[in-house]
Amino acid sequence: MIKYLFTNSDLIGSKIIGWGTKYDFQTTKETPSHAAIMFLDRWVFHSNFANGCHFEPYYSFKKKNTVIASLRNKGCKLSRVECTLFQDQLIKKVYGAKYDFRAIGFFVWRIILKKLFGWAIPDKNKWEVKDKWFCNEIFELKLGYDCSMKTPNDIMWALLEHEDFDSCEVGQ
Repeated sequence: MIKYLFTNSDLIGSKIIGWGTKYDFQTTKETPSHAAIMFLDRWVFHSNFANGCHFEPYYSFKKKNTVIASLRNKGCKLSRVECTLFQDQLIKKVYGAKYDFRAIGFFVWRIILKKLFGWAIPDKNKWEVKDKWFCNEIFELKLGYDCSMKTPNDIMWALLEHEDFDSCEVGQ
């Protein structure tokens, strides 16, 4: 089974992203600053500053991250083998890729402009590098649309409001 995780942490960057991207009805603590894809309740695929695109055991991931939401496509009937094949596709496409610092710079810059001046966030990240990724962008591989200027909060709410997705538990 594939799950979509939305998390935050006590790191200053996480708090800033939460503050800058929360909706009026949310607190910063309720706002995700990071997104990841989980396979078979064991392996988390995500991209972060330190490691770029990588897999991490869930038990290690949860030590650093607080899960705000765990979602699944309720119509997805992928078998264990099919989940593994999708995981293999991710490995071939982006595993080991560096973190996209330029794209996250543009992303944060536009969030600041929105927060301070009410400027709209553009649909496309003008600074993204083709072979580098940050956490939002890995969702493009599964969802099929450009997520370079979607916040983890935007993606989480899009899935929560989509009829094909629902909340689910994450194993311990």
